[in-house]
Amino acid sequence: MIPIQSKQSCYLCKRNDLKSITANLSFGTDIIQCRHCGFVQTEYVSSQAIDNYYGTYYRNDHNQATMDMFKRESAKQARCQLDYIDEIIPGATFENALEIGAGAGEMAKALGQRLIKVDVTELDPKYRKLLETDDAIKVIDDDKLNTLDFFNYYDLVVLSHVIEHMADPIHLIDILSYVLKHDGHMFIEIPNEVEMVKQTGFQGKGHLYFFTIETFKTMIAIQGSFDILEIRTFDRSIDDFIASDYALPSDYDNQENPNGTSIRTMLVNRRPKTRLDGERLEPPHAKELLDDYSHRILKMHHQILKLGEHIQNLDIKYQASISEISAKYKSSLSEISEFFRKVNQSIGT
Repeated sequence: MIPIQSKQSCYLCKRNDLKSITANLSFGTDIIQCRHCGFVQTEYVSSQAIDNYYGTYYRNDHNQATMDMFKRESAKQARCQLDYIDEIIPGATFENALEIGAGAGEMAKALGQRLIKVDVTELDPKYRKLLETDDAIKVIDDDKLNTLDFFNYYDLVVLSHVIEHMADPIHLIDILSYVLKHDGHMFIEIPNEVEMVKQTGFQGKGHLYFFTIETFKTMIAIQGSFDILEIRTFDRSIDDFIASDYALPSDYDNQENPNGTSIRTMLVNRRPKTRLDGERLEPPHAKELLDDYSHRILKMHHQILKLGEHIQNLDIKYQASISEISAKYKSSLSEISEFFRKVNQSIGT
């Protein structure tokens, strides 16, 4: 990783005082933290790069066995998410629900079993195809949501591990306020991974933003439509997860953990959007961004050259060591053979 002083601005407070933490392993840019408000985000990644990532690299290793395992885990997760919703708004009834990024569709199926009409969105082509085979679920395109057809339509919106993947989360929340009824509810679940990113560089695939409870609250306040009814961390503890070298499985039934690896919250749409303006995200000036990235590519190029030279030197040493070991082995083998020849000769006499 090439440490930098980023020229970009904080997504939340718009300050330019940012420091590099580590590299984003999905996108190749840096993960940076605002020294003013503490928010952690990835440097600017273009929409074309994001589309390319999700179309080419994200979940590219998901075969049928992996998808079946993902469905089983999603079913467990959905059960616990519904338990949480029932806890926070007991007795609530929903007619129309929307899940953004439905994945294997287990939450949508669970909602459907409660006689709730469920619409879903999903960008991953494998999982979208899977969802389209279920007659109880209607798959819609994300870009259709900001039309009059969906204004003031849904009672409940669900986002499970979605916000952190979005290029512009506040704009997405604007849209969801627009499609939700007044006093409609929104359930959100996101990773609580800032501590892990800073300690060891651990990060989820495709994550662009990294939240704590406090920075999530700040984002909701900036967006302005929602009140937070309840927010908590849950799941296995961060310390245990790190100690297991990130192998400890999820503990969905651990519904409240002061230092859990996930954040869960329920919000209510008190000040719904009645119209939608353009996206809030303002990418850096094109020339400034190009200058910055070009400079870093040059530095990275020379670091790769040095790494190549280092590997070549190691290879030379490795080959020399093999030759030396081989010569010693042959010499030892010859001595052993001579020893046994003399033994056999001695026995024969």
